[in-house]
Amino acid sequence: ERTRTNGGRWDLVLTSDTLYSLESIPWLVALIQKILADDGICLVAAKRYYFGIGGGVADLIKEVERTGVLEAKVVQIIDDGKSNLREIVRIARRSSIREEYEGGNNNDCNAHKKDDADDDEQKNEAESTPSAVKRKRDQ
Repeated sequence: ERTRTNGGRWDLVLTSDTLYSLESIPWLVALIQKILADDGICLVAAKRYYFGIGGGVADLIKEVERTGVLEAKVVQIIDDGKSNLREIVRIARRSSIREEYEGGNNNDCNAHKKDDADDDEQKNEAESTPSAVKRKRDQ
């Protein structure tokens, strides 16, 4: 089925590397909120941190949560072991995310909670590596 538009609102919105500065994040979130259909999803592919220029996935998630209308979740982490971690963030209207879990298997929801805990652990480990500590010191 083709992705449809309903009065300028889309079922699927894709962005990649759109978090290059802290100033761009509120604009991006406002656009997503405006064009995302009630049951639509937005997938944002971005680096966890944009060193030296600001912005990143954590800032995006904070801004999404601030709306009170949208909800964001990291659904995939890409770690090639050589460069900055990349993440895929799923953004949807709060009611869409609730309905997905209410109608689905509770094990899926629990698996996501475990993934969140694993992500936090991985983030803490990544931030404590000698190269990450050196980057923080140099900033």
